[in-house]
This record gives sequence, C-alpha cells and structure tokens, in this order.
Amino acid sequence: MSRAGDDQTKTVFLKNHEQFDVAVIPKRLLKWLKFDSLDERYAGANSPTPLGPGETLHLSMEVDPSEVEEGTAYLTIGFGVLDGGKYQGCVGQDATFDITMRVYPTEQKNQLGSIQAAGFALFAVIAFTSISFVAFVFCSRRQQVVRALQPIFLVTVCFGVLVMGSTIVPLSIDDKTASQRGCNIKCMALPWLLSMGFSIAMSALVAKLWRMNRLFNASNGFWTVRVNATVV
Repeated sequence: MSRAGDDQTKTVFLKNHEQFDVAVIPKRLLKWLKFDSLDERYAGANSPTPLGPGETLHLSMEVDPSEVEEGTAYLTIGFGVLDGGKYQGCVGQDATFDITMRVYPTEQKNQLGSIQAAGFALFAVIAFTSISFVAFVFCSRRQQVVRALQPIFLVTVCFGVLVMGSTIVPLSIDDKTASQRGCNIKCMALPWLLSMGFSIAMSALVAKLWRMNRLFNASNGFWTVRVNATVV
C-alpha cells in the first residue's frame, strides 16, 4: 500500500529446480513496474537471463505508484522459462506471482505556498504604519491638535493595532515551514494576539470616551473636574 508519488521496492526470487540450464525473461513489461538485480547474470528486462540447475536469481521490483490510477490494482506477473528447445516438454508453466497494490490519493494539505509571502508583507506594512504613527505622535506631542487628541490614547491604539496585526504572522505559517511543535505554538498564539490586540485598542477608545463623558457631565453641573491619564 502506498501513496501516489512514493517509490516502493520489493524482492522476488526465481529458482531453477530442473536438472538443466534454463533462461527466464519477463513476459510483460509495465510502465510503472521496473525490474533490477545486483546479480551479474541478470541481462535486463528485454533479454533472457540464464539460470543453472539449483541457481536462484534475486530480482528487485521498483513500483512507481504515480503511474497508476488511485485505487487497488491486482496484477499477475509472468516470467517465461526458456530451455533453448533441448528438452521438449520438460519445462512446466511460466513462473508467475501476483501483485496487489493500493494507491491512496495524494494528501491535500492546503499549504499556503506563495501567498505566505503576502502575509508577511502585509504585517510589515501594518508594523511600519503603526510605528510611524507612534513616532509622529511623540514628535508632535506638544502641538495643540495632538494634545487635544490625547497622545497616550493614540499610542495605545497604535500598539493595539500592531499586536492585532501580528496575527498575520502565525496565520502565514504552515507545516511546510514549521515543525509540528511550531504549528501548535502558532495555533495557540492566534487567539491570544487577536484578542489582546483588540482589547488594547478598544480599551483606549473606551477610556477616551469615558474621560470625555466625565468632562461634559461636569460642565453641565457648572463644577470643575480633573480627569488625567493616570485616573483613566
């Protein structure tokens, strides 16, 4: 039993039980079945191989399942026994043996292939954009517009987006580029990175809205309230 694309090698033995010399030759040659032998007497699949009385010929059969349709194949292989016409009627039937081979379909692993590079490229874009925005906020933190937008929350949102975008990295890894342990790690990292990144980004937005709500509610009552970043 084998899968398409795998090579299978088996060994058969042909022994001359007669008291005279004979020769053997395959009677049928198949595209997916090849015969070979380390025995110097072996003349190849297209020529008779001599066998003396009591001698044994070791043949190796190499099967290429990629040349066979998926399913189970049953086949009888025969070797013609030649006596050179010297011993008429002394040679019995041809040497035959049966082959049973089950070819399973090629396993579809649904590996990413070339799209894997696209995933890493997208993460690089997300990382570059997030870091660039953080650098812009830090350099412009004293400007009135940036101060009104509250830099601490802007940086937190950028960091949350970066963590959430890093989910693309484990999504771009499969069993072609990583071991089984590495695939297990990437599967466990997916929900953690996605949930943590989303929580960080959304918590910054919610905290900012809560801070603004406290300030507007305080203005309705004509009293002063101070809600700084450490309180949030």
